[in-house]
Amino acid sequence: MEKPHDREFVNAVARALAILHSFDGAEAVLGNHQIAARTGLAKSTIARLTHTLLRTGHLARVRHGDGYRLGIGALTFASTALRGLELRRVIRGCLAEVAALVSGTIGLAARDGLEMVYLDYARAAHVLSLHSTIGSRVPLAETAAGRAWIIAQPQAAQENLLASLTARDAAAGRALSAWLDDYRDLFARDGYVISCGAWNPYINGVGVPVFFPAYGATMVLVAGVLAAEYDRERLAREVAPLLRDLATRLACLEDQAK
Repeated sequence: MEKPHDREFVNAVARALAILHSFDGAEAVLGNHQIAARTGLAKSTIARLTHTLLRTGHLARVRHGDGYRLGIGALTFASTALRGLELRRVIRGCLAEVAALVSGTIGLAARDGLEMVYLDYARAAHVLSLHSTIGSRVPLAETAAGRAWIIAQPQAAQENLLASLTARDAAAGRALSAWLDDYRDLFARDGYVISCGAWNPYINGVGVPVFFPAYGATMVLVAGVLAAEYDRERLAREVAPLLRDLATRLACLEDQAK
């Protein structure tokens, strides 16, 4: 967990949020030992915070076991945040339209720490082998979604992020730094990134960053496809233009909603 040098920063709140974030959907039930391993927090701290989160309804104890799952209190955060995306229904329809044209998946993702989380998602009806969904998390450094988000940031922000990543995984930090050096000119020209097999050797992806002024945040439209069906050239020829057009449509929709 990152510890900013900020006198106004409340560590107890950050630690509680780190615990909630450790429930990533891939493993919905966690015990204190697993939470400690994922967050890096002391077991005594974990015990106090899970007890508090249990009392406030943000965690729920699993019946016939000593683990926890997210409680109703935590789940309402997600539903409230998604309701705050006023264009969500329209965005979902747009994602579905593009997914129908691509043998893969289309998602809208946002950064959370060193991961990207899917806020919305659509999959072509005939595609059964790609299993991400709303709330799924993917690595920031190795995926098309994460790389598109990073490369759209100012240079200073990129350097800060690289420092945080390198502190956690030196090899990943070096690989991302080299990729950024190689890709900046291409992104400036094309407005999208392509990532082939960097995260999963069977999946290739395209990412297009979109800035939403209403939320003061950059999000990423991302397509995931099977590498056996789409190589880099086909992604650039067939998928990237669809995502760029969709990004333009979403920007226009938000302007109309103001």
